[in-house]
Amino acid sequence: MKQILLALQIVTVFILSSCNTAENLDAVSSNYSTMDSIQVHYKVHGDGENTLVFVHGWGCDLKVWDNQFDYFKDNYRLVFIDLPGFGQSDKPQIEYTLDMFAKSVKTVIDELNINRTTLIGHSLGFPVCRQVGRQYPDININICNVDGVYLRFPKDSLAYVNYKHEMSGFVNLFQGKNYNQNVKAFVDQFIKVNTPEQAKEYILSTMTQTPQYVGSSTMTNLFLEKYWTEDITTIPTFSVYAQNEELAEDHVEYLKFLFPNTSYYEMDSVGHFLMMEKPLKFNRMLEEFILDNEID
Repeated sequence: MKQILLALQIVTVFILSSCNTAENLDAVSSNYSTMDSIQVHYKVHGDGENTLVFVHGWGCDLKVWDNQFDYFKDNYRLVFIDLPGFGQSDKPQIEYTLDMFAKSVKTVIDELNINRTTLIGHSLGFPVCRQVGRQYPDININICNVDGVYLRFPKDSLAYVNYKHEMSGFVNLFQGKNYNQNVKAFVDQFIKVNTPEQAKEYILSTMTQTPQYVGSSTMTNLFLEKYWTEDITTIPTFSVYAQNEELAEDHVEYLKFLFPNTSYYEMDSVGHFLMMEKPLKFNRMLEEFILDNEID
């Protein structure tokens, strides 16, 4: 009997160690969580005390975080999520809203019994993470904002009308018969002279494959004014942006107004996918934020 128990222990140790020795994100096994009959695809790796949950942006999938997996895999519990409509998650004909995306993240978090975590959101992923904090205040979270999308509706009536018109024009690019052509033009702007080949291939091959009903609905709902009220949150936040002349003059001040407990950094010589373009620098900054803001 003792020999049988010993054999079982050895097998268990082997299985557990095998689950945590994946050399890259592709090698990590897939899991699915069910949200309102929608299968949400995710991968989980590691058993560190700190859990990091990664949320991708529009047109992307969890593979965008390959370089973060390699850096953090030995010391953290890592969770990578494909938002509904993207990657290997289901893509039903529904409205793709920030509320729905936030619920999908919460579904995975609940399935893994996570009650404290750092959410890392790129682009669209940032307002998704923000919405998680708004809708589910019972979860103890920090947020890393990676070149995240945010909208600021002017208070001046004329400026407000002009802003709404500009936003409507942008959203319309993702509707109609010219969708594929417009998405290609949208994606091309993320390719810079010094964009690494791996990042370039990922951006061009993944974002352009976004189904129109998913891409259009996501953009339409992202720009709804109800999501961009100026409610202030004290959630510890780290915002890292690519240096960009198009950022508003008071961009930093406004972020710190919304997130008083935030730290901010700009990276030079990178584009929108800075975590792929300068991964080591980004990873070290993210880890510093995690260590400086350990969740009780």
